[in-house]
Amino acid sequence: MGYYIANKNSDVFHCPDCKRAKKIKTDNVIVFESMLEAVNRNFTPCKLCRPDRVEEYDLIPYAPHERKRSRYQ
Repeated sequence: MGYYIANKNSDVFHCPDCKRAKKIKTDNVIVFESMLEAVNRNFTPCKLCRPDRVEEYDLIPYAPHERKRSRYQ
């Protein structure tokens, strides 16, 4: 992810496409170039868009697989 967005009036940072980030007034927007920068400034990840999970999953190559069926019914 290239950057993160936060509101000057809160302690939460978001992915740019988060619906909560889109509601932040232009005057109150803070842009962080990295998650580390946001965390170092005492901001916490949004529980809706989970920016803390995005980078983690980008590092794992996706390989589709067939789901196992449960023996329990």
